[in-house]
Amino acid sequence: MWLESVPIIQEELFKLEKNEVIITRSGTVGIAKVFDINEEETTYIPSGYLIIVKTDETKINPEFLEFFLNSKIMKKYFDVFGTGKTQKNISQQDIKRIPIPSFSLDEQKEIISFYKKEREKISKSIFEKTKEIKKLNEELGEIIPSKVLKKKLEIEFDE
Repeated sequence: MWLESVPIIQEELFKLEKNEVIITRSGTVGIAKVFDINEEETTYIPSGYLIIVKTDETKINPEFLEFFLNSKIMKKYFDVFGTGKTQKNISQQDIKRIPIPSFSLDEQKEIISFYKKEREKISKSIFEKTKEIKKLNEELGEIIPSKVLKKKLEIEFDE
């Protein structure tokens, strides 16, 4: 028998499409991310450790679903339904049973907008504080060697 005689599953059945929500189902279960790459010439095929959700965008915004699935309450859900001692796993059935809050699309967009604005503020603050820490470290890097050198010189002259 040759491989050419075996039916090959078409990649179109499995390739990721823009705005599908990817959920980890093994290892660190329950991390969600919207697939937002839109490249025609590249095909992305998810591993078996992922669940892919194609939302009805007339009812639920994929970004809203991502934010909801990554929320604190959903982390608890994934902790409860994740099974396994060394490596957690969650079944497709448990993921299908996740209750999704029924907000209108406008309300979902409002929530997304608020979340993004707040996240941006925090990111800018982190960036600024990181710059301040780097500057402080540079200043300390200049002060400490000069103090050490001065002490060393004082000791040599005192002897």
